[in-house]
Amino acid sequence: TVGKTVVFTTVWVGGLPNLNTNIVINGNYSTSVNGNFEACSCTINAGAKLTIDAFSYMKVQNGISSQGNLVVESDGGGNSGK
Repeated sequence: TVGKTVVFTTVWVGGLPNLNTNIVINGNYSTSVNGNFEACSCTINAGAKLTIDAFSYMKVQNGISSQGNLVVESDGGGNSGK
């Protein structure tokens, strides 16, 4: 069962994301700056940008909806093996 929705603008509001939360990206999120995350679903709003940097990841169980920008850098989304 999906829990609550948490929102990122410049910080997470409503808690931290996990596999039981829906997330909404309302600002510029970079996994190298803001950290890896896991979520049930991910929405990227218009004007927002989610960047998955090299050797970092996001895990989303049920899908991504985007009216903004989703950027996956070279080696982003994968496992560095460490």
